[in-house]
Amino acid sequence: MRTAMRVAWIAFAAAIAIACYHIGDTFSPGAPDTDVDGDTDTDSDSDADTDTDADTDADMDSDTDSDSDIDSDADSETETDTGSDSVSDTDSVSWPAECDPIMAEAWYCISLFGDHVGLIGLETGATCTLFASGYSGDPQVDSLARIGSYLYSCETPTVYRWSLVDGTWETLDSNCTAVAEWNGHLLVMPQGSESAWNDELFSFDSWDDLAADEYSVIDVEYHASTMAVDGDTLYFAWHLTSELGVASLADGTPLPSVPLDSYEGWIWGMSATDDGLLVLLKMDPNLYIYDSYDGTLLWTVHAYADGAPPRGLVCYTGGL
Repeated sequence: MRTAMRVAWIAFAAAIAIACYHIGDTFSPGAPDTDVDGDTDTDSDSDADTDTDADTDADMDSDTDSDSDIDSDADSETETDTGSDSVSDTDSVSWPAECDPIMAEAWYCISLFGDHVGLIGLETGATCTLFASGYSGDPQVDSLARIGSYLYSCETPTVYRWSLVDGTWETLDSNCTAVAEWNGHLLVMPQGSESAWNDELFSFDSWDDLAADEYSVIDVEYHASTMAVDGDTLYFAWHLTSELGVASLADGTPLPSVPLDSYEGWIWGMSATDDGLLVLLKMDPNLYIYDSYDGTLLWTVHAYADGAPPRGLVCYTGGL
């Protein structure tokens, strides 16, 4: 009896021991699976974040470089686009030393003397040569326009452009009768019949626009073959006249005409200065200087250079 009980007890103890062993193997606290999973998750997240940040930084660097390239290209384009087709440019103009005495006068004009372009002093009538014009003979020109370092003229149907820096010149065929400068633009009086050409002027932004015949229309009524501009005021005249027509270029409004004291004849050049003078060139060849307000004749001066009369005028106060 005792022996049987002992055997049963031993068997019971062994069963309990085996059960405890399996339970401990399955559920022991701090199992490495939890730690490893946690470590792995943490490391993996960290790596993923690091990679993402690196990618973001790389993208930002790429964007920055791209922006830098765009800015660089923009700067480069701005610097190189100097307006080679512009009606003007920013190159400085230097005049020959022989022109210094004329430059010392209170007023002077650029004019075309047959085969050369020169200056005229309005106080003395003295002249000097700037450069060869490329013309041969007596040019049929009664208007000039200076914009920046370029000088323009029109001898129907051709527009001439000279560089005041080096004297080089070029031409374009254009529907022109006269030219003037207006707010940095080349203002062209178109050619036409007396009944059809008196209601608009053409404003060109560039030499290329002139070549392409692309322009803005300025609506203004006139009957003329030559013109001059001071600010927004247009002065115009038929080639044979005793008065000047006047109009506003801003809105086309006609303004009171200017009767010319002691003048009736052909006009071979006309210019208006910013201090109220109108300078007219007659076939004499004398320059007649008028008050632009009432047409009072202020003085005259004779100008002739190497046997050639001046043609066309661009006159200035206080320097070119």
